[in-house]
Amino acid sequence: MLARQKQIATYVSGECDSACAFIFLASRKRYVAPNAKIGVHSVSNVHGNEDNGTLRDTIKLARLSAKFLIPPAAIGRMVMTPPGKISFLNKEELASLKVVERNPFDRIARTATSGSKSSVCAAEPSKSASEEERPTRITAGSKGS
Repeated sequence: MLARQKQIATYVSGECDSACAFIFLASRKRYVAPNAKIGVHSVSNVHGNEDNGTLRDTIKLARLSAKFLIPPAAIGRMVMTPPGKISFLNKEELASLKVVERNPFDRIARTATSGSKSSVCAAEPSKSASEEERPTRITAGSKGS
């Protein structure tokens, strides 16, 4: 998964479900807003149903999640939740994933509003910038399919 290979940090400000949650969970550095929700479920087919193919895909996803060191409780929640439902990870599960409850963009926003003449949005990140300084933003309402 690219998010893991590139060591991309992710931030969820609202609700992140389904494929969005998998990208978030696969990331090495995970940040959430205080009221953010991470929702998981098993794999469905194009009709939103579970069949033999999607059951195999759910098992593959669970095994891949284990390789990413996602705790068994979170994997179990994904496997046990039917495709038509969403199960949200609780605070303890998020803590076991080493999720940090803070906005990594705060420093960037302060820099942009401090009267600096250069635009943060237009500036290229420096080669020495840490991943924490350049997280991928998963905004509220980002839901996978």
